[in-house]
Amino acid sequence: MQSFLSKFNPYFVESLSLSMGLFTTFYLHAIYDLPVILVSCIGCLFVDLVFKRTRLVTSPFYCGSFAGMISSQLLHHEYHILVLGFSCAMVYQLSKGFFIGFGGKLGSVAFVASMISYCIGAIWN
Repeated sequence: MQSFLSKFNPYFVESLSLSMGLFTTFYLHAIYDLPVILVSCIGCLFVDLVFKRTRLVTSPFYCGSFAGMISSQLLHHEYHILVLGFSCAMVYQLSKGFFIGFGGKLGSVAFVASMISYCIGAIWN
């Protein structure tokens, strides 16, 4: 799987993986009304088993899954979710060199991106 992924730009692969984690967690929770923690765990377990701990895919998916745990009452339009995905990918890419060796980076990135998209959504409305 690693040789297949090496054909693509790493920023593209990470952003795509992050977006998939976000959309998977958010929409499975919103549509099927499953507990958000369970949905996140199932998605992350599936990605971890398929990609066998390829950090290029698993870490951004975890981050997107954390961001996808946001309530659908806060972000209820599709463009809010797109803004959340874009802001999360940007914050993730900008913070890659920081907090190396510290825990909580992915959750912090998801929180900052969620606050950015919530503020943008509040301004648009």
